[in-house]
Amino acid sequence: ARVPTPWALMAAIEAASEATRKRQRPKERPAARYAYLETEDHAKWVADGFMFHLFAEVLGVPVACWDRYECTAGHLPDDAALGSYAGIVITGSHYNVSDAATLPWIPQLLELIRKVDAR
Repeated sequence: ARVPTPWALMAAIEAASEATRKRQRPKERPAARYAYLETEDHAKWVADGFMFHLFAEVLGVPVACWDRYECTAGHLPDDAALGSYAGIVITGSHYNVSDAATLPWIPQLLELIRKVDAR
């Protein structure tokens, strides 16, 4: 079976997103901040911010309202920043929790999830 390219997926999602916007125009959103935690480092998915822009579009939140963190490089929001976000997106990736022994960012991300869950 042929696997669709990321761009074909994005086009399909944009078409569905546009149809939804035509049916229901939301009122102006409050000026909220969101965190985007990128857990993938494979060029196919992160090149040119493809997935980041896709999430922003699908969720209907302007790119300017997001803080983007590259978890695979060890960049995560600190405690003060965590409390300021209206929402957090944690992407999927080809990594899993079994990789925690060799990838130090995974235990850090798991701890961050625990902190957010405790709030």
